Amino acid sequence: MIEYFQTGGAGDAGASTMASGRLAGNWGKTPDLLKYTVFLVEDDSSDRNMILQTLQRSQHVHNVHWFDSGERLMKHFVHEGYYSGTLIHNIPTLVLLDIALPGAGGVEILRRLKENPLTSDIPVIMITGSLSDEAARESFRLRANAYVVKPVHLDRVHEVMLKGWSWPSPPFRS
Repeated sequence: MIEYFQTGGAGDAGASTMASGRLAGNWGKTPDLLKYTVFLVEDDSSDRNMILQTLQRSQHVHNVHWFDSGERLMKHFVHEGYYSGTLIHNIPTLVLLDIALPGAGGVEILRRLKENPLTSDIPVIMITGSLSDEAARESFRLRANAYVVKPVHLDRVHEVMLKGWSWPSPPFRS
């Protein structure tokens, strides 16, 4: 069973709501220690649903918290997460971060995550609807682990999750 949480969504005062989805089949189960909590930051509901369906097929994903803006992600860290000074049980082991977000864009949110020593080691996959050399260059400069064009493919997510490698290798050097 994979759990989905909307955290701080539209019309929501910061509460989390949960819905469940089933993993395909019972074979190939992964021990809980190897399962990931993924934070998905995506404002477009169609793209978000497609990515959630993709993650549902992963035996390595335990739960997904999704945010419809970068500000809501950062608010979560301040009020419920690392920055709040309280122990939390939903620490992300991977962030999927859309480039084109309302308000602070994905590259700005990546910069904030990587500048803070409490969140700088969390792997981040930047996701985008169109490939931009400038956005890719800046994302890799800020230490994104991968930069992928939608639709998001599970093998690319697994490569970052399980090996910690960039996908593809950063094509740009500063």
